[in-house]
Amino acid sequence: MKKFFQVALMALTVVFMASCVAGGSGNYKEGDPAPEIDYNNGTVNGIAYDDEVEACWKTEVTAKFMGIKVNLTYFDWGTEFDIVAVHEYTAWTSAQIGYSSYRYVSAIDATKKDYEACKAADDEAAKNR
Repeated sequence: MKKFFQVALMALTVVFMASCVAGGSGNYKEGDPAPEIDYNNGTVNGIAYDDEVEACWKTEVTAKFMGIKVNLTYFDWGTEFDIVAVHEYTAWTSAQIGYSSYRYVSAIDATKKDYEACKAADDEAAKNR
């Protein structure tokens, strides 16, 4: 019974994280085909994302180029689909110009309730880029 509860808790954690975190693989190599972005259906590589509710997304990006690793933080206003589409395409583009990796994790930052607050947070984060 204890094992059942552990597995159930782990499953709930995975479902919760999947519902509030947008992140794609960002796992592209030079020569790979571009991500399939369907603007009409709100899908990226066949996975559907919310394309109606706008929010402030905090995105952590890690990129590696010629052995140099860079960590960046962005705040963007948009839908989950907007954020995933942009970062998947950026990950693919980065691979085509020689980046060895580009990873991202995005989550809604509920403290930024409107576009202006989100933009101000991104302006502040830009000072550290």
